[in-house]
Amino acid sequence: MTPLSNDAEIFSVPMTCDAVRLPPGMVDGLDAVAQGLSVPGHLPSAPTGVGFCMAINARWFGKLPRFDAEFGRGYGEEVDWCQKTRKAGARHVCLPNLFVEHAGGQSFGGEAKQALVLRANAMIARRYPVYDLEVQAFIGRDPLRTPRLALAVALAGGLSLDALPLYLAHSMGGGADHALDDEVAARTAQGQYALILRVGGLHRWQLEVHGPGGVLAGVTGDLALIRRMLAPLPALRIIYSCGVGDRDPVALPDLMLSLRRAGHPDQLEARVHDYFMISPSYCLLDSDGAYRGPVMPGDPDLAHCARRPDGAEVPLSDWHRAWGAFLAGCTEITVFSQSSRDHVLASYPDVADRVVYRPHTAVTRIGRLAGPGLVAPRGGTLAVLGNLNRQKGAGVLCALAQRLAAQPGAPRVVLIGNMDTAFSRPPSLRLHGSYRREDIGRLAGDYGVSAWLVPSIWPETFSFVTHEMLATGLPVYGFDIGAQGEALRRAPNGIALPFDPDADHAAVIFAALTQRRGGRVPDIASITEQAAQ
Repeated sequence: MTPLSNDAEIFSVPMTCDAVRLPPGMVDGLDAVAQGLSVPGHLPSAPTGVGFCMAINARWFGKLPRFDAEFGRGYGEEVDWCQKTRKAGARHVCLPNLFVEHAGGQSFGGEAKQALVLRANAMIARRYPVYDLEVQAFIGRDPLRTPRLALAVALAGGLSLDALPLYLAHSMGGGADHALDDEVAARTAQGQYALILRVGGLHRWQLEVHGPGGVLAGVTGDLALIRRMLAPLPALRIIYSCGVGDRDPVALPDLMLSLRRAGHPDQLEARVHDYFMISPSYCLLDSDGAYRGPVMPGDPDLAHCARRPDGAEVPLSDWHRAWGAFLAGCTEITVFSQSSRDHVLASYPDVADRVVYRPHTAVTRIGRLAGPGLVAPRGGTLAVLGNLNRQKGAGVLCALAQRLAAQPGAPRVVLIGNMDTAFSRPPSLRLHGSYRREDIGRLAGDYGVSAWLVPSIWPETFSFVTHEMLATGLPVYGFDIGAQGEALRRAPNGIALPFDPDADHAAVIFAALTQRRGGRVPDIASITEQAAQ
């Protein structure tokens, strides 16, 4: 029987086979957490015990009272003993409600230890050829995941130099996830930890511990279990990142408020990566799929009402009441565009003193492919970057590709990304599929891209792809709404097109491209008139 430890191979916390040094006295707090864990009557079997701290049943010790002296001064002898007794019918288990600190590598010097380990591993491999496969299978299924996760949360809090961040995030990927990945990666690169509580998966909650050694995650439908895991932490920063995809989103604000613990200096923050706090229609589109400006309290459109899992209707007033209480408790509400600030304050004017404009800076570096001129030669390739759905302009791009296909000398159209299968892609629209951000420059060259398009028809909170397109130096077209419009207006190679929710968006873009093909810089004032003809 072996306890969990900070350095115990397959019984290590937080990551299997990854040692972590503990500061003086921290082991007592971790052991207190371990003692509070619910332990099953049938402890999980393991392929071996670990000799740093291994309890041996007296009956089995009586049958095999000695380790094999052939292993010499150390390493491997307990594995050999465990394999022999297991063959005779013994079972090796972990005791998850006991945590013992191990200051590894103290018995021998570094080089001496390495030589002994290699020699012992070779002997074990010869004697027990399937042992390594059994260890890998144990690691893969990880029957200790729940106690390991609970102790990992406590360890993360104890090793953090400041309040431990707990992000509420979704499971759908995209720009919000990229931003969160970058923020968490910067923290773990400094030897620190972060927690992510994800919604939108098969289970209501997925709790992740991110640290220098990697990521440990577990799923549950029991929020009370998560609260118990968070209880030992000195201080939390509870940060809303994105809740899109949750099955009962009107409950999220109260949930985040409830995670603050009495007697602890916990803080609430919000990141406006979506407009979920403003409307169930998190892209602010009305029921007809059009964006008609900020959603104001009392907006009657059905897109801005929701239903709970039990079928109960949630009018926009109740939605604002729930999210407004959460925002009122936040010390900071971060927006990544001035447009987002305006939208938030249109619904919640009382939080103006806590709204902070902080645009993202971690945009992929892409070498310039052309100068900043807005006129390009006849033909070429018009490219769109990213994964498109309705709000991202999938319908607009399909309609535009059909228009361009009927025009001699018009640019080819390629989507470097993916498209929602709900849309019927015309043959003239080439689909590249998934890509890596660092490959954007190369792909633009491979496709002969002469201009970019941002077809999005919602006011994005921040548009990574718009900044990535602009960084190539090629002309970039898009509608003058949201963060994408702000970026296009500021850039010398940006072309911000007029946006009318009831206009033919493909016709507006086509008109702008037609002017460009005629050798003229697009005249914004005449585009709408030409599109209407």
